[in-house]
Order: sequence, then structure tokens, then C-alpha cells
Amino acid sequence: MRCENRYADALATLGSQVSFEGSKVDVTIDKRSMPITDLLREKFKEPNLDAEDWRTPIKAKLVAPEGVADLKVLKDYVLIAGDLYRRLPGGVLARCVNLQEAAKKLTEVHEKCCELPGWNQAAVRIKKLATRYFVEGGILFRKGFHGDPLRCLSLAESQTVMKEAHSGECGEASRQEKINMATPWPFHTWGLDLIGPINPASGGYIWILVATEYFSKWVEAIPLRKATGAAVANFIREHIITRFGIPHKIISDNGTPFVNKNVREVLEHYRIKHRRSTPYYPQGNGQAEATNRMLLRILSKMVFDYGKGWNSHLADTLWAYRGSTKTATGFTPFSLVYGTDAISPTELLVPSPRILHGMDLEADADICAEARVADLEGLEEARELASSP
Repeated sequence: MRCENRYADALATLGSQVSFEGSKVDVTIDKRSMPITDLLREKFKEPNLDAEDWRTPIKAKLVAPEGVADLKVLKDYVLIAGDLYRRLPGGVLARCVNLQEAAKKLTEVHEKCCELPGWNQAAVRIKKLATRYFVEGGILFRKGFHGDPLRCLSLAESQTVMKEAHSGECGEASRQEKINMATPWPFHTWGLDLIGPINPASGGYIWILVATEYFSKWVEAIPLRKATGAAVANFIREHIITRFGIPHKIISDNGTPFVNKNVREVLEHYRIKHRRSTPYYPQGNGQAEATNRMLLRILSKMVFDYGKGWNSHLADTLWAYRGSTKTATGFTPFSLVYGTDAISPTELLVPSPRILHGMDLEADADICAEARVADLEGLEEARELASSP
């Protein structure tokens, strides 16, 4: 019967499909109890990322006797309800995750929060980015935010340009008469400035009116179609006075939008002093100038990366600026205003202790009140540190 010839058929098939070198060759046939597909799956399976959890040794050291623990390694770690946390600069506790969860969370952050395109859109995105560059005379340029081309510099060229800029303009500015920028309390002094006209316009808007608080570096900004005195006066009333109280003084340049009847009436009504930078030294309002550069950098990156008009990204730009640590203070503007850092998308994906506590529906109101009081008590200390030289 045919079933009795299966071994002969297998040998015949093997001989017809395999080519040998030479006139004679030895063939070894092994009998396996596991299907070849299972063997290949076992051989090429992905490694287990959690085979050696990096958190395990740290947890073991944390619960070890005091004489065994390595304080140099463990000083930034703490165990809360069995979960390992690391203390970040500023005192925020970040939950430690395994490698598998970290890879998953990073993917979620980039795809959902950063709105990065999927794999099938990668080619379209690259083509879109390429349209922002052009070559002229063998030199690479990038289209600027205001429409003017920007020459792409090498690392060596950029270092030279930065050195010349600081030794020139900044050196001369240091010899000019400057306005005293020290502020005795938050919201004491604000700097006003205009960005624009911006080309291309976005929804008819061509200006951005920016107000920078000198102590906390908090920023308020709105888009404008026309830079008029009425618009500036209304901005001072709605975005500064009614939100943060009456400031002691406001600093601006001598532009018509800031020096006019409407603005003067508002400032006189609330007894706010108006300090204007001199015509020969318009950089006197240096805080506003520095803020403008940073806002433009963030805003232009969002427009270049995600498209749409710049007006639609202004709110996200302010959020990013307010949540970033400033070199001058060592704190974020948000924390100096509200006493705690803002909740970020990453903190929702990898819940921190305050997120986990807030998710508890049975949270004790007294405990929550004590936590907020502790934040407010620490706020005074943070503001003192931020104001110290």
C-alpha cells in the first residue's frame, strides 16, 4: 500500500530537491519529536525584556539592613506601596517602570501627545520637511518663520557666530544705561512687547502681543490683527490686572501701540507706573526680548513639524514655555505662580504619586488640604530661592 512506501517517497523527494557536491556524500536523518515551526519559533523568539528587571536589585537594597544599603545609589529612590519611585530635580517623584512598559509608554507619548505620523505617513512627512529647505549657490538654506531664508550653519560656524554676537552687541549693551529689573514680589513688574508683523498671517492675525512677568517669568500672549492702543489697553486690563492683580509698573518700548491715550488712561486709573526704554537703547526691555525669542523658537518648530497656522499653536507654545525650567530662577514659571508643577501628558501615562492619589475616589479631604498647604508653604521658599542672585 502507498502508506507503507512513505519513507522511500521521502528519501526520493529529498534526493530530487537537494544538490550535492562530489560523487559521494553521507546524509544523516534525525528524528524530531517537535515540529520544525515550533523549533524556529523557540530559536527566534524575542528576548524577554523583564527577564532581569533592573528595579529588583534597587528594591532589595532599599529593604536591606541599614549597614548593607548603599546610600550613594539609593538616595534618589523610594518605595511607596511596593512601587519604586525616583526623586527628580524639584522633588517630583517619578514611578520607575520595567523595560517593556517603558517601550510601550514611549510609543504612546510620541504617537498621541506629540502627534507624530504613523509609519505609512513617514514618506509624506519627509517630503513635507524637504520643502522647507533649498540649495542656492551650493549653500543649504531653510525657510524662516517670517519668510526670510536662514542659512544652515555647521557646528564650527555656529560657535563662531555666537562668540561674535556676545562679544559685540552684548558687550556694547552692557555699557549702556539699564533699567533695574529687580522685583520685590510676584506680579510686581511686567514687560510688554509685540512680535510681528508675521508673514504669513494666520487667520488674519499678524501680531502677537506678549506680556512677561519679571519675577516668575510667567507669560501671557494673544494674537492681534491690528496693533492698536485700544487692543493693548484691553489686554492689560483682562490678561494682567484681572488675573494677577494690579502691578507696580509696566515696561515697554516707545512704540505707538504702547504710548497712546488708551494705554495711558488705563495705567493712570490703576496707578501703574509706565517705564519706557530709551530711543538709543531699545533693548532696555531685555526680558521681553528674551521671551520673544524663546516663544518664536517653540512656535516655529510646532508650525514646521505639524503644519496649520501659527495661531492654532499659540496656546500649546505658552503651555510649553510656562512648564519649562528657567535658568534665571531654577524653577518653572508655573511652579512659582501656583506652588506646584503642571500635570504633563507623560505624567498621565506613567502615573506619579500625586496622580495615583488623585485617582482615589475615597481620598480624604483633610489629607488633600494638608498637601496643598504644604505646597503653598514651600512656594514661599521657592520664590526666595528664585529671587536670590
